Amino acid sequence: MDRERDKVLILDGASEMGDLLTEFLSDRGCSIQLQTVAQKAMELISKHHYDYLLISERIQGLAAVEFVKRAVAVNPDLYVILVSPNEELSLKIRAFHTKFRRLSTPLILEDLYRIIQANSINVDAC
Repeated sequence: MDRERDKVLILDGASEMGDLLTEFLSDRGCSIQLQTVAQKAMELISKHHYDYLLISERIQGLAAVEFVKRAVAVNPDLYVILVSPNEELSLKIRAFHTKFRRLSTPLILEDLYRIIQANSINVDAC
C-alpha cells in the first residue's frame, strides 16, 4: 500500500550539508527537495506543498527569519526546523510561528529524524 511521503524542503547555503541531509532523509523515505538559494526555495514553496522546511541560518539571498515569515504566509501548516546555534533566531521565529523547532550545531541527524517522526501527518513517517 502506497502512502504519501513527508515532503521536506531543505534550504542550506552549504551544499555539502544539504547533500548529507538529503541522503539521510531520503534513505528514511522522505521526499526531499534541496535548494541553496532563498529566492528559488520561495518559488518552490509557492508552487508545491511541503510538510517541513529545514533551514540553516547560512542561506543566500535573504535572512532566515524573513524567509520563514514569507514561507509560512504561503503555507501556515509548514513545520519549520532551524539548524542554528543562535537562540535569538529561534525566539524571533517562535514569536510568529508555533510549528517550529531549533536544532543546534553540530547537528545530530537522529534528532532531526525524531522531530519529523513526532510531527508527521503520516502514520509511517519518513
